[in-house]
Amino acid sequence: MMTSNRKTVYLGKPNSDVSNVEFIRPDCECCGKKHSAVFNGTYMKGGVPYFRRMEVNNESEHSGKLACQSCLKTGRLDAGKLWAAAKDTQTGGYRIHRFFTKDYCENTDGRLGFTCTTQDMPDIGAQQYDVDHVDEDHYNNHPENLQTFCASCHRYKTFIERSSATKHEKILKKMMSTQRKSLKNNPWFNEKLEYYNRVVRSYDKKQQNRRNASKGNTLEEFFA
Repeated sequence: MMTSNRKTVYLGKPNSDVSNVEFIRPDCECCGKKHSAVFNGTYMKGGVPYFRRMEVNNESEHSGKLACQSCLKTGRLDAGKLWAAAKDTQTGGYRIHRFFTKDYCENTDGRLGFTCTTQDMPDIGAQQYDVDHVDEDHYNNHPENLQTFCASCHRYKTFIERSSATKHEKILKKMMSTQRKSLKNNPWFNEKLEYYNRVVRSYDKKQQNRRNASKGNTLEEFFA
């Protein structure tokens, strides 16, 4: 079953209790487009595929609804997340947290339970490095909450965040401890903290207030 050459059926997470269960890509609940909700590439607890939803915004009737790519972009703009949908004049057209990207993967210190070897790869390029929010809050761009991972390590970190396994919880605790230690007497951190306090703090606060005042007050209600 295909629609406009887009995959419409997804299986549950491999090796889960629903690994052989078919899940049909939902319709966009904003514009009504068939089988167009965006698959996030990850799974919720229980192995069910995770489809993306609109930004939580108390001023929008579509707040928290399943959405297609086009509606997601519109929702980001409506929610004031210019860095996620368009240029931001404060940061020269880059996402705010991109200013805090390092030129190496910080998992070279083994904070995720293994040592990343991307530093041994020639010409890996800046496009392979992602900024990760330690506490998963994308409205918290404080330098303490940002770490740089290569694409592979970032996806592994996302995987263990969605896991309930005890071993993964221990890894995340170790990661947070390592992150705090790495920032002590760090010239990079002091420089970025000054920029954060001068430019970014007010932006984060505005977005946090918008989220806290939004319908439902938390994202969890939309993912139940």
